[in-house]
Amino acid sequence: EMTNVQASGNIRVVFEEGTQVDPPVDPSNKFTDIENHWAKDDILSVVESGLFSGMSETEFAPDLSITRGMFVTVLGRLDQADVSGKTSTFSDVPATEYYAPYVAWAAENNIVSGMGNNEFAPNSQITREQMALIISNYLNYAGVTLEEVNAAIDFTDQEMIADWAQSAV
Repeated sequence: EMTNVQASGNIRVVFEEGTQVDPPVDPSNKFTDIENHWAKDDILSVVESGLFSGMSETEFAPDLSITRGMFVTVLGRLDQADVSGKTSTFSDVPATEYYAPYVAWAAENNIVSGMGNNEFAPNSQITREQMALIISNYLNYAGVTLEEVNAAIDFTDQEMIADWAQSAV
């Protein structure tokens, strides 16, 4: 029986009777490195929704580039994927890393396929074309079809987009 519904952006959380949920930590009082950052409100939103958790108890590192492992973790959290007991088969994804079960989930669902040679490169910075392909694969996994809002455009650096990423971009 539903007793309380809270909405935060596009994330909806449903609490059932008898469920005890600790209130989220207020990140505006937690992180000391976002006070004057241009993305502060967005950072607070993604931390409050549980998508990101920061680099430490007091540091979010807002200007740090996102890695492949981080990106897949955020996507799995957004999906509310059950990653319990999942282990990655990629040789460079240690089971002890926070992203390991999310990488396993993404690989099992054909969202990611790695970089070749049984490697995922979880600590490498993710490129925009990699993000485009992963998001496209995730939408296929989730059964989501996007409506065309704008006509496709040719970018001035179109020739630099890898063949494997062309349709996703």
